[in-house]
Amino acid sequence: MQLISDIGSERATNDSGKIITTATHTHVIWQDVSREGYFNRVRSLDHQTDAWTEPFTLDQGIDNHARGVMTIDPDGILHVSRCVVVSGRALGYNGGSDSFGRVSRSAGRKQGDPV
Repeated sequence: MQLISDIGSERATNDSGKIITTATHTHVIWQDVSREGYFNRVRSLDHQTDAWTEPFTLDQGIDNHARGVMTIDPDGILHVSRCVVVSGRALGYNGGSDSFGRVSRSAGRKQGDPV
């Protein structure tokens, strides 16, 4: 058993798209909260080595509405977006396929690549 985070926000795992499992990896996204703000983070488990990557911070939100979600396309590329809320109404997900490309060191990750 692996503790993913001990400072997750009250909506850390709310909504769908928080865990994606492929033949080689399991990817987990959640939201941490601290005095510094709300942070969307991701980790990956390598099924062959049973090793977890260190938490990787994708971005920072101003409140708990900025939660990240993931999906994977047929080519095995992970895509991450976060919810956009204006005046109390969820407007959907920004961009739809940010593909980790918004974080330069993780652009173009394939299913077998660690996060």
